[in-house]
Amino acid sequence: MRIRGIDTADHDSPSPSRTGRRLRARAAATRGRARILVVEDDPKIATMLEKSLHLFGYRTTLAEDGEAARSWLSTSRFDLVLLDLRLPKVDGITLLEELRREDPRTPVIILTA
Repeated sequence: MRIRGIDTADHDSPSPSRTGRRLRARAAATRGRARILVVEDDPKIATMLEKSLHLFGYRTTLAEDGEAARSWLSTSRFDLVLLDLRLPKVDGITLLEELRREDPRTPVIILTA
């Protein structure tokens, strides 16, 4: 069979077991290396992010509001912060400004709906 100039008979598509092995290998390679603070007040989104990150071997900590995130950031070091902008107690922009003053090298990914 040919698809857009590619002979599929010459190329194996990854089987589910090969894909699973690749995911497990990738997770093993990153396990214990990166610690991510997930700052998200929506439980469904927070759970989805945590499950996805755990699948790839990342360690996560969940902060459900800006005040909890502030507390975590004052006592722990993170390799990445996933930060929702609209948070109860302390909003994401204020938290980002504080983080930039304290530790300007920590990468931050802003989440918003």
